Amino acid sequence: MIALNLQIILIVASILLFIFFVTKIKAYKIELKYTILWMFIIFINILLALFPGILTFLSDLLYIETPVNTLFLFGFLACFMILYSLSVSVSKYSIKIKQLSQEIGLLKNELEKYKKDSAE
Repeated sequence: MIALNLQIILIVASILLFIFFVTKIKAYKIELKYTILWMFIIFINILLALFPGILTFLSDLLYIETPVNTLFLFGFLACFMILYSLSVSVSKYSIKIKQLSQEIGLLKNELEKYKKDSAE
């Protein structure tokens, strides 16, 4: 069983992290689509802090010996999900940057051709 003061610390830290993300969204410092996964993880943290028996139940269900190992497993899975979502975003923007660079090159080429034709 988890100690009461640790439960309070986890809940307060999760709420502060939630407030941090909401203020960043309101200030347009981060987009909502990047924080949805974080909000889900914060919700799970609060749920596990309020009901620590869920972790024991999941450990028994997954045949994991101790609840701490289950928590580490879910932590690793959460990190991998965040890394995957960031990799998808970086790849998408990399493709867009490449396309924009090619379009700028074509426009520069057309501009130079236009300048040559108008100079003659």
